[in-house]
Amino acid sequence: MQQVDKVDAAITTSMFLGSISFADLEDDFQVPLKDRRKPFSWLGSQLGLGSILTLFKSKSNVQDSMWINTLEPTAENVLHLLDDGLPGTAATDGLPDEFATIFGVCETSGPLTNSHHKVLRRLCRLLPIVPENEVALLQYMQFVEVISSQFLHLLNSLDTRALLLVSYWLALLCAEDCWWTRRRAQNDCWAICEHIEQTGDKSLWRYMDFPAAACGYPYTGDAPAGQRLVEWFRGDQLQGSDLYPASTSSNDPGKDLASNLLAAK
Repeated sequence: MQQVDKVDAAITTSMFLGSISFADLEDDFQVPLKDRRKPFSWLGSQLGLGSILTLFKSKSNVQDSMWINTLEPTAENVLHLLDDGLPGTAATDGLPDEFATIFGVCETSGPLTNSHHKVLRRLCRLLPIVPENEVALLQYMQFVEVISSQFLHLLNSLDTRALLLVSYWLALLCAEDCWWTRRRAQNDCWAICEHIEQTGDKSLWRYMDFPAAACGYPYTGDAPAGQRLVEWFRGDQLQGSDLYPASTSSNDPGKDLASNLLAAK
């Protein structure tokens, strides 16, 4: 039982620290990315997520953990998202041609040759999930599981393609009424929109209409293409539903706890 107690303590602490670092806007509220000392330090607090998720896969020697037993049914709904590519499939499978071009993905691309590839593939697994899905928040948080220290360096260096990827993820979170994610999502999604517009890169800016609409940023562009791509991913799921529906807080404590867990360090 001593090992189980340590696991429970580690998970509980990680849940708390992860949600607090995500929610803390004291230094970043309405501050442009270029004026922040380390723009995405809050995201660095989430880098240990993969280690926690392995507990749900192995469950070795921790089957009596209160968290494993409580969250396992919910976690099973999202673990399949961790398999972003089947062996033998091309790196471009499932990617719109436009995304493949923007991020320089070819059939042989992989994490070692393309720093954006793994994050892009995870985002493409999440975009089809509509916000009203009862476990959408839990699924959206699987994005941070693929963020490496190398990708975090790109973000803190204000690499515009990395910023575009994160803006789409934050746009998904903007539709979720969750106390520890929504303000951060809206604040940083706005900051990314502002930064990419100011860079003057029209080839990327045309895809920022989706994040801009999610966070309320005043988008102006000649040929917006982002929302069209999201609709392509979602297909029939968008029929009869608003792309940004009014969210309602969950009354399911297990779901809220699971969401906190999967956003933890």
